[in-house]
Amino acid sequence: MQNVPMAAADYRSYCNGADASGCLYIPGEEILNTLPGYNGYIFSFDELVTDAGVCRSEGGIMYYGSCAYPYPVFYRANFNPGTPPAGQQIGAGVTSRMNCAAPFMPSVDPRGAIQLNFPVAAGASALGGSGARPTYTCVVQVNVPQ
Repeated sequence: MQNVPMAAADYRSYCNGADASGCLYIPGEEILNTLPGYNGYIFSFDELVTDAGVCRSEGGIMYYGSCAYPYPVFYRANFNPGTPPAGQQIGAGVTSRMNCAAPFMPSVDPRGAIQLNFPVAAGASALGGSGARPTYTCVVQVNVPQ
């Protein structure tokens, strides 16, 4: 999996442990929100974490005096599908496995691309409601023939 520039520690831990080619992890928080200027992320806020060093060490950013933990909602990566056997198309023999429930929209192009999306409307409360909800995960593994 390619490096994600900004992500909370629990996202990194889950996706690194999944040994994935592509991964998204959305925690089971009661409310997650978008932030202006941070397209492609939703945030979990902890008003009790007010120390910038602690926040940063957990992958968060300070936002109006509290820690905001970012979770990517979009992942795109390219991979080398290898040289195809004579007479076959690029991507011949590439296989993939996906473990993604709705509302994720995963896609693997055997010619060398992965795209994962968790649809969120910008500028609004991304996920909310009364009570806790489940954690959402999407793990994609791509295998390239040797």
